[in-house]
Amino acid sequence: MPPFSVIIKKNKRGNNLNHFEEQAGMSDNRLLTSKLTGYIEAMIAGGNFAEGERLPPLRRLADQFHLTLSTARRSLQELCERDILEFRHGSGTYVKPRRKLHNASYHISVVLFEKNFRSSYCSYAMQGFQCMAAEYGWQLHLSFHSYGQLKQNYDESVFQNRDALVFLGCYDTYDLSYLPKHLPCIGLEMHNSLNGQFSTVTLDPFDAAVIAAEHFRSLGIRHVKIISADTPVHQFRAGLFRQEWGKDHEVIDSQAFSECSLAADCGYLFVSGTHHEAYAQEYFRKHKKYLAENPAVLSIDGKSLIAPDFQPANTIAIDWPAAGEAAAEECLRRLKSCGSNARRIYLAPKLYLYHKNGEEK
Repeated sequence: MPPFSVIIKKNKRGNNLNHFEEQAGMSDNRLLTSKLTGYIEAMIAGGNFAEGERLPPLRRLADQFHLTLSTARRSLQELCERDILEFRHGSGTYVKPRRKLHNASYHISVVLFEKNFRSSYCSYAMQGFQCMAAEYGWQLHLSFHSYGQLKQNYDESVFQNRDALVFLGCYDTYDLSYLPKHLPCIGLEMHNSLNGQFSTVTLDPFDAAVIAAEHFRSLGIRHVKIISADTPVHQFRAGLFRQEWGKDHEVIDSQAFSECSLAADCGYLFVSGTHHEAYAQEYFRKHKKYLAENPAVLSIDGKSLIAPDFQPANTIAIDWPAAGEAAAEECLRRLKSCGSNARRIYLAPKLYLYHKNGEEK
């Protein structure tokens, strides 16, 4: 049996892991409240809102998400009913302390890139992971390190006393060979398995390549410029698209890409949503319109659908909270089956196109 197998992950609730489709059937009120509830849950999961911490004033939250006070109040009430928040009369709304797991079955270290929810898809993935961890009775130990700083901040004594390590982000961009070999490791948005030590969870790059190629062909585009990145998962996506598209393409490093590269007869594929965002912000500052209004510009990963500060985008996306759930399920499998093989888990993506009414469809 090979040491590293490939799993195409499907959702418990349907076919593909896309909560955006499910949201399409919600009522208008539910959609409005979900903006704020999702934000608060991600802030708690990412460590920005600590247990017992008071939330910002209701009016500030309402203004931040362009909600009425009554809608914002309903959002907080929903989280109170779910035992996530608690209202203290005359004082405000607070993050409810979690039940202490004195006899937690497993202790899991979770490493995230940053605490900034407004630019981090990892906080959304952490929502899903945290929900599953609570169901399993795990004790989570969160730490925040940039990709390049993890090694210099590494504390062997801390990681040696854990049952598993989970990394949310492209940490395989740098050396990870120093990590303890006896622990199962899970890497969300990673490609390198480190010789079978890491199970990886990410968007299906094979499906993404096919979807992107079909989209460009539907526009009559014959030449595509691929804006690549130096991280393994993004390089792999770029390589698969090159194979799918054929010879008429050009690979451009994200650092070298400039507005002068835009041409009416070309397609543009950003294999990283973060790099697309940087370019889209600059484009908006110069032209006062969204880059997404040009359907020939496409990104992969769907960060624009969840991060409130991101520009809209034509994007190939997955459900990031469900990706966190998948990472937790894989972690449990490896904990329960000591010595079991690492796996690649690919989540089936879907294309979302921007429309001028401000919605991705």
